[in-house]
Amino acid sequence: MKSTLTSTTASPSAYQRHWPYHRFWAYGFLGVLWLGLGLSISYFVGTRFLPVQHWQLAGELPEAVMTLAETTLQTWQEQVGSRGDLALLHERLKDLPWVKSVDLRRFWPNNVLVYLMTHQAKARWGGDRVLTETGELIGVPVHVLPRGLPKLAGPDDQAQWLSHFYDEAVVLLQSHGHQIDSIKLTYQERLEIRLDNEIAIILRKDTAKSSLAQCLNAWDSALTNQSTRLLCLDCRYAQGLAVSLRDK
Repeated sequence: MKSTLTSTTASPSAYQRHWPYHRFWAYGFLGVLWLGLGLSISYFVGTRFLPVQHWQLAGELPEAVMTLAETTLQTWQEQVGSRGDLALLHERLKDLPWVKSVDLRRFWPNNVLVYLMTHQAKARWGGDRVLTETGELIGVPVHVLPRGLPKLAGPDDQAQWLSHFYDEAVVLLQSHGHQIDSIKLTYQERLEIRLDNEIAIILRKDTAKSSLAQCLNAWDSALTNQSTRLLCLDCRYAQGLAVSLRDK
């Protein structure tokens, strides 16, 4: 029997012919999977829309401000649930009276530390504002004002000057055994210091520091015996001072 040998070239299989397309779809599927995973992680751990179950308030806060902050947190969570926009919460807390800055710190998985920094009050300014340690004038409701603050008043553009003068006057008066209750500067540059014993000292702004020192020295040297009767020391004069006394 005669045998024949035939040689054939094998044709690529259908899988081999379509492999580039399978690889394309496989990589595409993996890309979409990673994108979805990334978006999910961003949603759950992002600083704006993370689920929140536990809050902690921190910072040296006056009691009234702490109450307002707690109420704001509770109201916000009731309105938006556990996935509210933390940027919106940040704005609401920043608008609270007395709050200087807000820091929201997230702790895995669903805890948020709310750290509030408040303005440091130096004195009351007028009826419903506060002069801060940095020289800012901020509006603050009366019920959140710290107690025991000295009272300053005057034109707003003189706040920095009055703040510096107050620092100097406190040291000078304390060295003579006196405490400031209030200082008022008028538009006519008349400066009135009222002490905690209700004695008033009147000065001119342009010579306030030197005149105050001279006034206190005169008080110590010539008016000590009249201290219980003193009402006012007017030190605006170049020579001497005017004294007002209570009736005996």
